[in-house]
Amino acid sequence: MDLHEKIREHKLERIRVYLEQTFGDEHSREDALSLVIENFYARYAESIMKANDEKVSK
Repeated sequence: MDLHEKIREHKLERIRVYLEQTFGDEHSREDALSLVIENFYARYAESIMKANDEKVSK
């Protein structure tokens, strides 16, 4: 294993530990990720609607 692979593995392990400590079990982590994704798409949709409204009002 070269240095880059070791660094990558270390970072992945730190992320896994962080998620475990922050969200607990795997089900909770999946729920948290779902909320993040839903929030992202909601904001994305809002920005598209706002841009369309601005385009129509001009």
